[in-house]
Amino acid sequence: MSRRLLSPMVQSELRDPQRLKPAFLLAISGTAEAVRFPKRFLAFPKLFALLLELFVRCSKISVQGVLVLGLVAGVAAGQDSPPTVYAESFRKGPTHITEDKFELKLNSANPSYKQRLRDASGAERYELTITPKIPEGEGNDKITSWVVAFHDLRHGIYGNILQFDQELSEEPRDNLYWLNPLHGAPVPILARRIIKVEGFYVVFQVKGFRYNPPDSPYLDSMTVQLELTNRDPRAEGENK
Repeated sequence: MSRRLLSPMVQSELRDPQRLKPAFLLAISGTAEAVRFPKRFLAFPKLFALLLELFVRCSKISVQGVLVLGLVAGVAAGQDSPPTVYAESFRKGPTHITEDKFELKLNSANPSYKQRLRDASGAERYELTITPKIPEGEGNDKITSWVVAFHDLRHGIYGNILQFDQELSEEPRDNLYWLNPLHGAPVPILARRIIKVEGFYVVFQVKGFRYNPPDSPYLDSMTVQLELTNRDPRAEGENK
């Protein structure tokens, strides 16, 4: 292919490779935005231009096509990042909590977790539990999922504050409490879940899970990371 077959814009770029400022896609919190290559990639503009011209001649693909292919590949890579799902509880108020962050490893031998939580004044105010869902009449070797619950010790009538609807629902916000690994669940199992309760945030995310045997519908273990914070985790993520 001769240089005459290239568009004037492309010929200009090839004659002046210093104008070529490529970009790559960076996945941030489930979204993709274009950013410039690091400076070390800009150290070889002439070599890049020559390689680009050679590629166009050999493959007969336009420069625009090359850029489109790069864009599609970058977006596909960004989609691998676990999503963040946010919701606000019906409980409103100024109450803050004693901040904490920890990781739990649940399995058939130790399937449940319970902890009393203190508010900012140091008083016991809430109770956090994680319990397995097991078919009726079965044992701990038949765990299908786990449920995260958050109870106000002063107002037990409210039940699980993280469960917004007592009826089955396909809405993601109504299923944040349910760590359901099934494909097609309203909330992807590895999603980062953020729920605002009064003046603080309950954040939890499944970091890993395992079926045993692999083709079994029953879970052998699950690792969950939890965080209690008085600052909006979404704002912190944007500032990183």
